[in-house]
Amino acid sequence: MAQAAAKKDTSKAFVGTWELLPAESKFEFDNPPRKATILVKPEKGGLFMRAEWLDPKSKKGEIEHELVFNKPTLVNGVEVTLELIDAATLDTIVAKEGAELSRVRRTLSKDGKTMELKQTGTLPNKKAFTNVSKYKKVK
Repeated sequence: MAQAAAKKDTSKAFVGTWELLPAESKFEFDNPPRKATILVKPEKGGLFMRAEWLDPKSKKGEIEHELVFNKPTLVNGVEVTLELIDAATLDTIVAKEGAELSRVRRTLSKDGKTMELKQTGTLPNKKAFTNVSKYKKVK
C-alpha cells in the first residue's frame, strides 16, 4: 500500500499545462497537429487529462478523460489504463478485448520542463507506427 501511495505522489511532476513544440514532432501515422495543449490535473487515484489541438487544416479537436492508476477505464469503447512507471515515466495503454491497440509513453526531461510523448501501435492493416511529439510546460 505504501508503494502505491508513493507512486501516486510522484505523478505530480506531470500535472500542469503542456504546449506542443510542433517542429520537434514526427508522426508515422496521421499528421502532427499544428498546435496542441494538454492539461493534466490530479484526480483521486489517478489523473484527469484534457487535450485540445488544431490539425494541419486548422480543424479543432479535443478529448478529456479521468484515468485511475492500474485500472482500465472505458473511453469511447476501448479500455484505457494509466501506469506510472517511475517519477519521470507515465504510460497510457489503449486496449480492446484485452488486445493492446496503442501505448503512449510520456517521459519528462530531467528538469521537468519538457515532456516527450511516444505513441506506438498497430493500424488495422497490421502496420506498426510510432508518433513522437514534444511538449513544454507552460503552467
